[in-house]
Amino acid sequence: MAKIKTRTEYDFKHLVELQQVAYRTFAAKQVLRKKAFCLAWGSCCLGMGAFIASQGYGIILGLLLMIPGVFLMLRYVFFYHLLAWGASRNMKPEQRINDFYFEEKHILACQGKETAKYHYNQCYKLLEAENSFYFIMNNGQGLVLDKQHISGGSVNDLRRYLEDKTGETFVRMKIK
Repeated sequence: MAKIKTRTEYDFKHLVELQQVAYRTFAAKQVLRKKAFCLAWGSCCLGMGAFIASQGYGIILGLLLMIPGVFLMLRYVFFYHLLAWGASRNMKPEQRINDFYFEEKHILACQGKETAKYHYNQCYKLLEAENSFYFIMNNGQGLVLDKQHISGGSVNDLRRYLEDKTGETFVRMKIK
């Protein structure tokens, strides 16, 4: 079999998925709290603003309450998209494309002119989402391995290869 490799290009779709996987894996309670805050206060502001405006207590005051309500509801609905947008803005151009080569004892990651080796025994967890595999290490770092750009084998080949090398089993992440 040919040497398996893949390329991850951090476009907006991949960044949204990365945010969803990362936050659901490592910070699920914090996300729940933040989203609940946005939903509760957004609903309250919208409801109070609509009530005040409709009862004639002041259209301007009602609109002033509705503005933060709309903002909070948008933050609730587009939570992961906003996180991905922020991550995209902070990425340098050379960080947007990563090539991964699956060697015998490690994964060789290339980002621009920089390279790094990640040994298979550093794997803490293997996660699988719709577009990518996630190789999560003991120190909390992770590699995003795009399924669409695999060469030298299939998605199933890479899945089996990583499971064999790490001794871990992939956990499927269901993301809406």
